[in-house]
Amino acid sequence: FTGKQWLKLLYDYSHFQAAGENLATSLSLLLPFTALISIKDGRPAADGKGFERLLPGDGTVDYLDYYRRLVRARWSGHTVVEISGQIH
Repeated sequence: FTGKQWLKLLYDYSHFQAAGENLATSLSLLLPFTALISIKDGRPAADGKGFERLLPGDGTVDYLDYYRRLVRARWSGHTVVEISGQIH
């Protein structure tokens, strides 16, 4: 993204969570390039195959930690809750 000030991303931790990445690392690396945050929750599927997408608070994301990190980073952008067909 260097030199591309007009190019921003939508940060959705659930994709990193499904890949086994931690919040602190992915957020610190990508927040400077983020225009919008989308939140939904998740956890490994009960059968051990795949990843289950859930509404915020129903999975394993620690939203208190998440938002404390955003406050410390002085995030002032928008956050949306994503509800999709993947959840149902």
